[in-house]
Amino acid sequence: VHNNVHNNVHKSVQCNDREAILDLAEQYSNNYIALELSAPLEHWQRFFDDKANAPAMDPQQLSALLGASHSLVLVQMQPKTLLSPLQQANFLHIDDKSDYIFEVQQGWKAITPRYLGLHIYVSTQNYPRQPKRWLLLLDARFHPQTALHGASMAQAIAMLGQAGWSFNRHGDLLRAADHNK
Repeated sequence: VHNNVHNNVHKSVQCNDREAILDLAEQYSNNYIALELSAPLEHWQRFFDDKANAPAMDPQQLSALLGASHSLVLVQMQPKTLLSPLQQANFLHIDDKSDYIFEVQQGWKAITPRYLGLHIYVSTQNYPRQPKRWLLLLDARFHPQTALHGASMAQAIAMLGQAGWSFNRHGDLLRAADHNK
């Protein structure tokens, strides 16, 4: 942890140190692009508030949300330590700083990567109170547009029916046709 904190501290550079100025400009550019691509926190925070008794959604509204999604995935929130450093490099964005990730269990429509970065900050203290299973409705870039849990998630899964694909415990992709064999 100390190494990560130390690397993120920016020291003032000398005006004649061209390499340091270029390095600082590149870091700024990378961080600025990541910020532009990220979703606003307010948009996400409402999905992670403790709503254990959330009412089910209007069926027409839910059907419209499901139809407008590029991919739908049932995920489990897991500690990031579940992944090896190589898996973290392959599946997660370099700016994913959360200690938790989404492990994709099954999905409908387009196939997604097995692990997705968590797009909000969840502290260790809040983790036990957060719902662990979510249904994420993703756009074409596999960014979550809506997250459902509880009664709304159960209602959506009932509307969707059998999943089109899933991952086994070894991470192999299984399509719905493979399940029937």
